[in-house]
This record gives sequence, C-alpha cells and structure tokens, in this order.
Amino acid sequence: MPKLSDVTSFERDLPSELRADLEKYTNQGGLLGVFTYFFTYLETDDEDLAATAASIPTCLFVMSSLHDDAIDEAIEQEEDLKGFLNWRTTVGDVIFTYAIDFAEELPEGFDVGTITGRFREIGAGQLREESLTTTDLTVEQAITRVEERGSVWGELAVGPVEAAGYYSEARLERIYTFTANLLFVLTVIDDVEDLPEDLGNDVLNVPLLLYRGDPTEHASTRALIDSVLDSDVPARLDELITEHEDEMEAAARQFAADSRHETSDLLDAWNRSLVWYLDAACTVPVERNVPEERQEAIRSKLGGDDETKRRYLLEEIVAEFPARFDSREEFAASMSSLPATSLVPAAIKTFHIEALVDSVMTTSLEDALANLRAESTTAD
Repeated sequence: MPKLSDVTSFERDLPSELRADLEKYTNQGGLLGVFTYFFTYLETDDEDLAATAASIPTCLFVMSSLHDDAIDEAIEQEEDLKGFLNWRTTVGDVIFTYAIDFAEELPEGFDVGTITGRFREIGAGQLREESLTTTDLTVEQAITRVEERGSVWGELAVGPVEAAGYYSEARLERIYTFTANLLFVLTVIDDVEDLPEDLGNDVLNVPLLLYRGDPTEHASTRALIDSVLDSDVPARLDELITEHEDEMEAAARQFAADSRHETSDLLDAWNRSLVWYLDAACTVPVERNVPEERQEAIRSKLGGDDETKRRYLLEEIVAEFPARFDSREEFAASMSSLPATSLVPAAIKTFHIEALVDSVMTTSLEDALANLRAESTTAD
C-alpha cells in the first residue's frame, strides 16, 4: 500500500526552491486530509483506510498548487522559464499518479467516481471563471461564485468521505456545509488582502463587489483602498462573514446532535487524525509552534484540579480557530470532563495546527483590514 511519505520521497533531488514549496503545499494540503481522516475513521475505526482516504485530497492539493505556480509565476521568471515550467508541471503530474494509487487502494465499497467527479467539477468551474469578469455578474451571482471558489477544496476533502458510503445524505450535507462555509470565510478574508492585485487582474473580489462606488473614478490604487476602507464595506464584510460562520456552527451542532458517537469518540478520532497529519504530511515540528514550556502549561491546566483554568484553556482552542464561534463555553463544558490523557495531546497538536494556518494566511477580518490599510500607504 502506498504511503503519503512516498509522495515526497524524491524531494532531495529537487531544486531547493521547489523542495521548499513542495513541503509547504504538503503541510497545507494535509490539513484537508485531517478532515477526511477524521470523518472516515469516525465511522470505520480503520486507521489504514482513513490514512489512504486522507492522502487523496492532500495529493490533489499539492498537484494543483504546483500547476498553479506554473501558471501564476511563469511571468515572473526572468531565467530558464522552460526549466521552471517543466519542474512544476512534471512534479505535479507525478504526485497526481500517487492520488490514483491511493484511490485504487480503497475498498470495493468506495465509490471512487464520487472523488473524480468532484475533481472534474472543480476543473470545469475554474475554466468558467477564466471567461467571467466582474461586469458579467450581479453582486448576488458574484458572491455565489466566490462561495463556489471557496468551497472547492472542502468538497475534495469530503469527497472520499462521501465515497465511503457510511454517511446519510443529511449528515453529508452538514459536513459539506461546515467545510464550505469555513473555506468561504477564509476566501473572503484573503480577498481583503488581495484587493490591489485582484483589481489589476479583474478577478472576482468580495470587497470590490460590496463597494458602492466606482473603482475607476479614483486617481490611484491607494485612493481606492482608502475609499473602500472608509466606506461601509468593512461592516458589510463582517455581516457576510458572520452569516457564514453562523451556518458553519449550526451545521456542526446538527452533526454532533445526530451523531451516534460519544464526545470521547469524537476526541479520539480527532487525536488520530492529528497524529496522521504530523507523521505523514507536516514537516514543521510541534515544538516550533508550541514550545515545551507551553506544552507543560497545557498539561498542568488540563490535568490539574482547577476547573476554571481547564475550561479557559479549552475556550482558547476555539478562540484560535480560523473562524468565530459563539459556543466557546459550551464547547469547553462538553470537553472538560474528558480525561487529560486524551485532551492534552489533542490540545497541543490543535494549537500547533492553528499556528500553522496563521503562518500561511490571515484568519481574522480585523487583521486583514489592518494589513490592507498598511499596504495602501505603499500603493501607487
């Protein structure tokens, strides 16, 4: 049976820049695999099967990211353009073959067509985006397009879960709703920081869609950014994000309420999915984001007798999640009675993952707006 470590086993032979990007994309793609592993293991209790299923979206993400580089960064290559394109596309193609290998390892009961069908739908959607401009769509239609753009990787992460056939249509819908809304929120926040670049490329950008003025009337990019930030766009963005966060939280609540599993089962599946990620995909050591003294503090609070400290730390996990939840106290209360032997490793690894996410993208609207404001001071 292939292992995810096989995918990057040839990286020592790659150019250093490509090797670094391959590690970065594997770190990021593996986060999609965490969701796949969690939901697959929860219903199968099969670690090997969950690992195989989780490796598929991970490989597809890495492949797609390398191919995106070949498209997006080629124009910046001043030397050896052919070599740059060859490395990125060929390595991406090789990694795609591993995704096929993993799919072939799935049991007969898995509907692999569900996974390939999702990937084809994503490709078709991306091609449609190439022929659209912001002038072709109403605001509502454009927001729908952004929702689709933000949810595509969530759909791939859940695709193997759907293919397993263990979940009812209603429960799958809740999983899709959670992942789609989470990735939409992150897409919107990313759009805030990408506004100057998207403006020049006529890319669908949520802040510009919500802006009531005419972007072409401003003398400079800096003037436009200042006008957007001083308008009602930040408030409308917050309202839009809150709406999707509420849908995400409602889906999570419904999934938990309908689950036949105890809270301890959910924690066990989460722990196992994080172990898989750290062993198979992540190249960043836990100690870098959660130093030993921090780990010891976590052990002390979760293993001690002070219930207030225990719950406060559990609430902190929710606070660090890349989306806002209103149910921090409820989450802490539901988890607080579980044994520290399960809570401690889950908390340490979750803080590590949250730090990894923060290192590659901005996850709060407030920070994104502040970064955009700072960028406006250097814009033309």
